[in-house]
Amino acid sequence: MSPEIASALRLLYGEQVTVKPELLGRLDPEGLKTAFRLRAMEIHPDRAKILGKSSDELSELFKDVQTAYERLRELLGPSFEDSRQSSKASKSKDEWARAPGEHYWDADLPRSNLLLGQFLYYAGLVTFNTLISAITWQRQQRPSFGRIAGMWDYLSESQISKIMASRKPGEKFGESAIRLGYISPFQRTTVIGFQKWLQRPIGEFFQEIGILEEAEIVYLIGLMKKHNRGVQMMTSFD
Repeated sequence: MSPEIASALRLLYGEQVTVKPELLGRLDPEGLKTAFRLRAMEIHPDRAKILGKSSDELSELFKDVQTAYERLRELLGPSFEDSRQSSKASKSKDEWARAPGEHYWDADLPRSNLLLGQFLYYAGLVTFNTLISAITWQRQQRPSFGRIAGMWDYLSESQISKIMASRKPGEKFGESAIRLGYISPFQRTTVIGFQKWLQRPIGEFFQEIGILEEAEIVYLIGLMKKHNRGVQMMTSFD
């Protein structure tokens, strides 16, 4: 294996990778692309403050990683043609660019348990506006509280109308229904549980807009769980 190829593999997979000739034989287009995207998110110049490095330093590293990816992709030859079009479409979204009015988190991860969308934001991988869009998208995927409660005969149509008319500012539908005596706390919990079961995982939003792929989401969920375990351990000693 040439020094150039060995260097490209270390840039893309990290210095800890064991560079052997058989590693090239195991490379595939999707795995290579996933490694590049994860590495690119990790070292993007927007994360300079988080990583304690200069933006210029990370810009140069980012360019080196991109060059390494292109060089390794060439080695795969025709096998990469099938995925090239989708790769270009994804890149056209310029997913790592900072759009006007957007901002990335530029501090440490909070010492608290995080959901996936929160973890992606606090890790500096998505902007705040993207996180809000993801949460909004996810909520739109599930049926309304009133629809489920009506389907299960917890509420009549007239009761649903009265709840809508009587809701206080900021009060959730289920809270209003309990306050008015139309449902029990247990029924509210049951409806909310069913809502959450029906809604699509938030990771699918990031797949749909081309920011992440399924393999990347699985990897990042693992990092999120590792963070949450660490928080729980630190909390237990406080």
